[in-house]
Amino acid sequence: LRNQVLADVSSSTLPSGSNFGDSSFYTQFPYQKPQDIFKYIDSRHPPRGDSKMMLNIMDDFAMKYPMYKLSKLKAHILVKEMRRKKPKHVLEIGSFYGYSAIHILDNLPIGSSLTCIEANNDNAEVARQIISRAIDSDSKLSSFQLLEGISSKVLQSPQFDSKLQYDFIFLDHDKDSYLSDLQTLETKGFIAANAVILADNVVYPGAPGYLEYVGTESRIGQNTRYQTVLYEAPFERIGFETQWREVPDAMSVSIYRDI
Repeated sequence: LRNQVLADVSSSTLPSGSNFGDSSFYTQFPYQKPQDIFKYIDSRHPPRGDSKMMLNIMDDFAMKYPMYKLSKLKAHILVKEMRRKKPKHVLEIGSFYGYSAIHILDNLPIGSSLTCIEANNDNAEVARQIISRAIDSDSKLSSFQLLEGISSKVLQSPQFDSKLQYDFIFLDHDKDSYLSDLQTLETKGFIAANAVILADNVVYPGAPGYLEYVGTESRIGQNTRYQTVLYEAPFERIGFETQWREVPDAMSVSIYRDI
């Protein structure tokens, strides 16, 4: 799987006219607050509804400025699991600028819904705008909602739709909150039987107690309802936090079995 995606990445090219080795990029496109990304997006003139181009633009921007977004390998894993499950109701916790949400919406079956939770209000507003420009489907946009606030509080609040059971959950937020948020979803009955729970960064930087709870291929977890496998995928950024080297990571895929 990794070799297949890396081959696709290596064969891709930068957009015509771009010069990512030119230091003038930082002068032309300063990045001090979330809304600053739009100057670069607008310079590329993406047509409304061209989600592939929007994702490529975000990939290119992340080559210059660190961003919380999936690598192409991890995005491939997300899409693969979405297509396999064909979920009815999807919950994403941790959206940043909407990169993974675009992937989800692109692969969301007709009549299904996506609910996202983003802790940072400015990030959430940027995500809404980017998603509305990337997705050219009124039906999909009408089935999408983004809730603002700390996940632990949102999951307990009236704004969270307690009538739904989610059959696909993607965790990509505060790693210390993975376990407690999952347990909240369990306690409140928000997880459908045989739901898929996909969690990023479970190896690096790691989510305390999470894999011990859901288990792995070689170890039964504390909650035996989960059947979990790990997909190895390097951490999505190389920089100061990784000491400028590639760091091993993984995404976990857990099935919440009906027992």
